[in-house]
Parts: sequence; structure tokens; C-alpha cells
Amino acid sequence: KIPDFPAKTALRTAFCGAVVQLAMWSKPMVLSCVSLALSGGAFALALASYVGRRSRKVVANTGPTSKFYSAAQVCGGIAYVSGQVAIKDGRLVGGGVATQSEVALDNLLEVLKQLGIARDRILKTTVYLSDIGDYSAFNEVYTRYFTDDATRPARVCFAVKQLPLGASVEVECIAMA
Repeated sequence: KIPDFPAKTALRTAFCGAVVQLAMWSKPMVLSCVSLALSGGAFALALASYVGRRSRKVVANTGPTSKFYSAAQVCGGIAYVSGQVAIKDGRLVGGGVATQSEVALDNLLEVLKQLGIARDRILKTTVYLSDIGDYSAFNEVYTRYFTDDATRPARVCFAVKQLPLGASVEVECIAMA
């Protein structure tokens, strides 16, 4: 049963074109909504992102350095890791999409390691390719990093016109902190 919400409570979510905003939650209500979300509700991640305090943990920057770039944010027990490209020693590595995929994934895992988060806690990855023709080559690398079907994260992959620094691949993730 969906709990009754106080009149002052506003609910909006960011799933499938809808937006969820949570305001004025009491702890029992949050627990009720978490139970609802775990039993099939569509807004589990949106709820988790609003519940609790946001914290920025300082991690070594593996990606492009910019005042507009944050390697990761942690909120409500969920870590959001920014897109990682194949930066090594401050430069984009060459060698094609396979090599860039390995370095980008290594960078992603390094950010998680600095946050104290294991690879098997990754919930979802988002992959951006500058050429969708590189999809198979990326998958060959990706399956070496995520070998267990039980812990392989959900994933989406997009072809984009261009990536920062001329990279071939960029990978971001959401993980349980």
C-alpha cells in the first residue's frame, strides 16, 4: 500500500520523463517508500539520491581537470562517478578504442577504489562511444572487467558526435557506497 503523504510533501521523480522531488520526509515515511521501491517501485535510485546528505570525497582526478569537473559525488549511500576517459599521465592515450576502453575503465575503478567501493557494487554504467562501430571492440574489453553475470552492472551505450579531448570512449557509473 502506498503511504499517505502529508499535504506539504511534494513528490516528483526523474524516471522516464517524469521528475521526482522529495520534500519534508519523516523517517518512517522514507522507510515506507524504500520498501515500496524495493518491491518494484520505479523511483528507487531517485529516492536514494535525495535521502541523506551529499558528500564530496576528494579523490585524485583521473579525468580531465577543470573547475567544472568533479570525479565523484556520494549521496544517500549511492556514488555517482563522472565520465572517465583514457587519461594517463595527464594525456589522452592512443592505440585505438580497445586501449582507450581499458584505460577509461581502469580510471573508473581507481575513482571507486579511492572511495572505498568495490567493483561488484557498481549498479549501472553509461558508455559513450564516438563511433558506434567500436561497440564490439568495447564489449570485448568490458566483459574482461565484468566477468560475473550476477554482478555485471546494468548498462546503456550511446554513440555521440564527439567526446572530450577527442577520446573514443567515456564511461561513468552509479555504485552503492
